[in-house]
Amino acid sequence: MNINFSVRSLIMADVPAILSIMREARREYGLEGRVASLLEPSDLALYQTYSFPRACYFVVVNSDLVVGGAGIAPLGEQAPSVCELQRMYLDPSFRRKGAGAALLDACIAGARERSFTHCYAETIAEMSGALKFYSKHGFQRLNAPYGNTGHSHNDCWLLRNL
Repeated sequence: MNINFSVRSLIMADVPAILSIMREARREYGLEGRVASLLEPSDLALYQTYSFPRACYFVVVNSDLVVGGAGIAPLGEQAPSVCELQRMYLDPSFRRKGAGAALLDACIAGARERSFTHCYAETIAEMSGALKFYSKHGFQRLNAPYGNTGHSHNDCWLLRNL
């Protein structure tokens, strides 16, 4: 398999591929029993969700095929200098090949361009690979959630200084 890839901003035509990757990853890690639906309304409105000035979403593409994505958005009014890394998912065949690092780099650059000073992320303990990835890329574990993302199923909270 050709593992060359590029990272670019999300376009509307990418949404079905990203939703499929998200759905399968959430199923892979057993979220079906922990959430009401594998895809949330904001997932289904992915393009609109990231069309605001302080938000952005990137996709990683291999041979014109979308194989992953990640975005940032403001955490909320309670922390205007903190963004949240959101919806970071990769097709399993592209994990541990640099695609995740490239996506994260694009998100961090986007966060800095939007004047954020910290990046927050949430995940679940079962995603041990993601936790190792975040640690390797400067995220520190927190003992409790930072802000209110509405994702009570998450049990790991992380923060990175930008």
